[in-house]
Amino acid sequence: MRTTLDDRIKNNAMLIAKFEGYKVDDQSTYGAIYYSEDNERTAIDTGYHTDWNWLMPVVTLCIPITDDIHTDVDWYTALVDGLITQDIEQTYNTVVEIIKQFNKIK
Repeated sequence: MRTTLDDRIKNNAMLIAKFEGYKVDDQSTYGAIYYSEDNERTAIDTGYHTDWNWLMPVVTLCIPITDDIHTDVDWYTALVDGLITQDIEQTYNTVVEIIKQFNKIK
């Protein structure tokens, strides 16, 4: 089965929200994320992949865990490179990979 862009956005948003400690429901068609009792969004309506205001709180959670992830990639440098160049796509992709790697070791 082929993964569409919307599927990747949904899956990554759910991954990020869960990492942030929010309740998620991946059984719904669009993925539900419960930010608070009166703030529920579908995963594809999040802005992690397009908006620095959404992404930066996640970046601040990722920075301290980069030392815990031992792979061939220097995750801290990859994250800083995206920030320095103000490349939100690179930063977002790096955040997603950091969370995936962190989830493997925890």
